[in-house]
Amino acid sequence: MAACSRGGRKAIEILLNHPNIDVNIVDHNRENCIFYTSFRSPSKNNHDLLLNTNINIDIRNIYGKLLIESSPSFELFNHIVALMVAGLNVSENNIEAFDGRRYKKFQAQCLQEIELLKSTKELITNWSCFRILRTSQNLLALRFKNFQIPEHQGEEWSEKFPIYGKMLAFNFKKALQRKILLKKTDQVLFDIFYRKLPATFINDLYHYMSNYNLSKLVELYWVRTSVVLGTSQVEITWEIPSDTKPGKYRIGHYGSYQYIFGGKYPYEGFSNLFEVKSQGSA
Repeated sequence: MAACSRGGRKAIEILLNHPNIDVNIVDHNRENCIFYTSFRSPSKNNHDLLLNTNINIDIRNIYGKLLIESSPSFELFNHIVALMVAGLNVSENNIEAFDGRRYKKFQAQCLQEIELLKSTKELITNWSCFRILRTSQNLLALRFKNFQIPEHQGEEWSEKFPIYGKMLAFNFKKALQRKILLKKTDQVLFDIFYRKLPATFINDLYHYMSNYNLSKLVELYWVRTSVVLGTSQVEITWEIPSDTKPGKYRIGHYGSYQYIFGGKYPYEGFSNLFEVKSQGSA
């Protein structure tokens, strides 16, 4: 929110590139970040950056206002037309908020580009660009999981398709980022649930987990080392916050184990001592 309200385009680009970023988180006014790039703010020129993501423009703030009602813009009108023509989600309220008859020429351009999207295929999966545009990042990540997908395709599409290219490239890039997290957490979820849930249900869990949730699973990596003995190994990582005080630390882990002949017993484990230094120190 802060980067959007202050107009820092570079900062917004860096944040959008982060795997765990969620552009649809809302603040106390129930406004997501695109409300902060209204044409009344210093960040008005960054409107396009967020419109080319999977930003939700159907959100109403606490005053009952849609983005189109509080900050109408030519770019937003074009975006709504592009979403409508591609069959992507747009609320009836957004459609009714502007006169679509004035955008007949742009609608025709959208239709023409969609035909090109349908005839352009992703190199490995043979999915059309139109299908990739319309598919969720989670389903794309699952589709891509077992393939080596060339990342440069997204950049090429961004240049090839002037209307939908950047939206397509963003969806593609985020799917590849999620794919990495899925591959890292696959074994973790299976090891936790393999005796409790069917494998197909475990795969369905991904639909309900954000990239942030998945990244937290990676931080505490739990893996079964012996099914017979019931032993496991836990790998814990700590992403040190920037405001952590310099000093000596160790990581502790507490839990309980179930003995093969019955009964649960506590256990604990600690890392070696390590030092956190202030930023800039040698």
